[in-house]
Amino acid sequence: MSKKVNDKSIWNEIYEKEEFKPGWSSPGTDPNLISIIGDCLKQRCIGSYKMLDIGCGNGRNSMIVEEFPSYALEYTGADFADKAVEFCKGKYSGSKKFVHLDITEDNLPLDDHYDIIIDCGCFHSIPPEARAAYLKNVSKRADKSTLYIIGAWYREKEHIETKEPSYFPYLYLDEWFLNSNDIRDIFGKEFNLLFEIIDNQVYNGLNKGFAYFILRKC
Repeated sequence: MSKKVNDKSIWNEIYEKEEFKPGWSSPGTDPNLISIIGDCLKQRCIGSYKMLDIGCGNGRNSMIVEEFPSYALEYTGADFADKAVEFCKGKYSGSKKFVHLDITEDNLPLDDHYDIIIDCGCFHSIPPEARAAYLKNVSKRADKSTLYIIGAWYREKEHIETKEPSYFPYLYLDEWFLNSNDIRDIFGKEFNLLFEIIDNQVYNGLNKGFAYFILRKC
């Protein structure tokens, strides 16, 4: 049986290869996420906030919880590769929650609302035909107070993105480069793009640039 592009089994195979060293296996929390979330929390009262990490991978961004202890962040990491979720459950202790799910499917075991939603490297792997389902599920769990951050491979060209993937790092695994025009085109009916940050060094050696798109519900 042939495998579909970005099939779940491909991701499980990737996680099982000890020699595999993709960008999202980098140690430590993404420094740009720490900065963006920190700036947001400074404007909020000390308290408890729910955080959803879509495509949590090896769970490295769950350590954002330790960066801001005063805010008692309630972290939930979600990934559709069960090997990734198994790894995270074995590595991280405490109140951090990890769930196995596909963000493009219905009836997800998630809360109705999150104060912070991050997607650092998941959305750019979702093909165009599945983006409406992704958007529906994220929008349902956000309101105008929710900080929503998408981290994705960046491209400078301003032409409208095609349905063809721009990046072929592994067999059967495709990813898309995105820019602010793409984000407005895809998310504009539900979210406003507040600003973007481009970092050409955070995943140095793996690709040309990585973008962080900061959004709020319309």
